[in-house]
Amino acid sequence: MSLPPSTSTSKEDLYRLHNDAALKSIVASLKPMIPICVYIILSAAAPAMVLPIIPAQRTAYFGSDSTAMIWGSTFDSVNALIGMFTGGLVGLASDAYGRKLVVLISAFEGCIAMAVFLIFGEQNPWPYIVVGNLACVIGSTKIGNAALGFMVVADLFEKECRLLPTLIYVVSLFTGFVCAPIPSALGFSSTTTGIISTSITFLVLVYVWLFFEETLPEEKRKKVSIKDLENPLVPLKFVFRSRYLSSFAILGATFMFPFYVSTGINMYYLKDKLGTFTNTDNGLLMATMSIAGILLLIFVLPLLTRRVNPENIVLAGMLSMTLNAILYCLVAAPWQVFSFLSTSEAFTFLAMTMMFQMVSVTVPQNEQGVVNGTLSALKEIATISGPILGSLLYSLGKYHIDREHPFIELPYLLSACVCIFGVSVIVLVLKPEIKRRRDIAEASQDGDSLAQSPKAPTAEYGTATTTIQVAQQQGADASLLREG
Repeated sequence: MSLPPSTSTSKEDLYRLHNDAALKSIVASLKPMIPICVYIILSAAAPAMVLPIIPAQRTAYFGSDSTAMIWGSTFDSVNALIGMFTGGLVGLASDAYGRKLVVLISAFEGCIAMAVFLIFGEQNPWPYIVVGNLACVIGSTKIGNAALGFMVVADLFEKECRLLPTLIYVVSLFTGFVCAPIPSALGFSSTTTGIISTSITFLVLVYVWLFFEETLPEEKRKKVSIKDLENPLVPLKFVFRSRYLSSFAILGATFMFPFYVSTGINMYYLKDKLGTFTNTDNGLLMATMSIAGILLLIFVLPLLTRRVNPENIVLAGMLSMTLNAILYCLVAAPWQVFSFLSTSEAFTFLAMTMMFQMVSVTVPQNEQGVVNGTLSALKEIATISGPILGSLLYSLGKYHIDREHPFIELPYLLSACVCIFGVSVIVLVLKPEIKRRRDIAEASQDGDSLAQSPKAPTAEYGTATTTIQVAQQQGADASLLREG
């Protein structure tokens, strides 16, 4: 004769069923993320395969590293200068006409850039530099796939439930970058790499056209006049009307400055510093940084958001970028590049993810495009100045100060100084502004409302735990998507 189940066992079964229902609810709510994640992985993988071999192509064409650096940096800076005035307008257009149009334009641009690379390749990098970069300016690439992803997440999820899908999205971005060393590791020629990248971008365009659904309904779109779309200064008012958002605009440019200083000179610098650094090594560096970023986002960021205020995570990221610049000056072996440098850069991207998350919960849904677009456009200040300053300082330190004892670390010392400026912005401007906002929230809310104030990071900025709790409360039929 069997005994009836105990009360404790019944409670355990109920608890397990309740958790299973919550998990199914979370999985169901995240299904709309699948199209954007597929798009991000593929659209990041295509240029990631090409980028590691571009420095060698430029050197082969221009005849020397220094000439290749100067010309490549000049075109990157000109591209960024134009993009600084178009990024905000494209973001504003996405608020008015929807996200899918912007994603389609971005996918089409990718096809143009990769096709030009395939056709001209090593014989002449000029068409790729000119046409590829200008194609990016025409449409949405200047606001970046990152900004597009944050817009879509804001469209689909409520404020308190955005961090988990944001993590999934950023992990997808890094997953695409992991593909960077594959062609070089397999010994593919630049032509073969170009064929693969062009094929991927064409598939992305078809995929977006057929499967990517609009995430911003017409009734929620922002009413924008044609005059607004013709004036590049209009988007700036959406950012600079707020001291809070202005701080993020400055920090965005500060975060990206070291990356763009290093972009044009990284491979040449490491080759001089270490004695050898190949295309494969360059791709492997990008891949190891991406893998480190994935691990940090999955395992570290959820823990940090439970114990550390978001602004302190951003501060830690800026300090990590400062350390990264110093480590570049001290690096002496390849293993240090693939371990220390990759990890510090990956932690910086973790902090930037949190920064965009903070922006996301501050801005209304129909202003996500213009604000994210403008912030990304203002980061072009770093793109304009970084490559030129990096290449000039590198050439100055290598050829003009002391040829017998070159001082090629100059660009990275400048990056460290800029990051220290970013630390001061966080400490002196951003943190006091956040404290002021929290004090206002405390004064105006009581009881249960107080628990939802910005003082509680899990309430305003969202965590993976918050998402699970919401799903558990709503049961198996819960939906974390916005209605309508």
